[in-house]
Amino acid sequence: MPPAFHGDVAGIGTSPQLEITDPRGRKLADGPVSGTDHAGAITAIHDWFATHAGDVGFDGVGHRVVHGGSAYTKPMLIEKPVMAVLESLMPLAPLHQPHHIAAIRAIGAIAPKVPQVACFGHPSAVSCRRHQTFTIEAR
Repeated sequence: MPPAFHGDVAGIGTSPQLEITDPRGRKLADGPVSGTDHAGAITAIHDWFATHAGDVGFDGVGHRVVHGGSAYTKPMLIEKPVMAVLESLMPLAPLHQPHHIAAIRAIGAIAPKVPQVACFGHPSAVSCRRHQTFTIEAR
């Protein structure tokens, strides 16, 4: 089934912008996001879908996480023990890991029952490369 929507929030940390397109690339949303952090970005995505997509929701969320240490190299379901390890690795990737953790926490806060998966590595070697933006399939 082709995706019903595709989009992303760019500019997190400065001036975030939400952009959502349909399968033909027509813009359905293109505007600023309240706040400048990951929580604001996730809230904007959630609110747009709640308003415009009815009961369509997230069945799961994939995150590119730059550092899984020696413990994690393949995609992992993010549960409390995994999260604790990821948090402990922040000093090894201080420019990236805190942002990944913030996104995971933001999803957990707004959709606590939605499973999240961490895919580890640099973007050129990521096991879940296609999950760098969100895609929702039509039902």
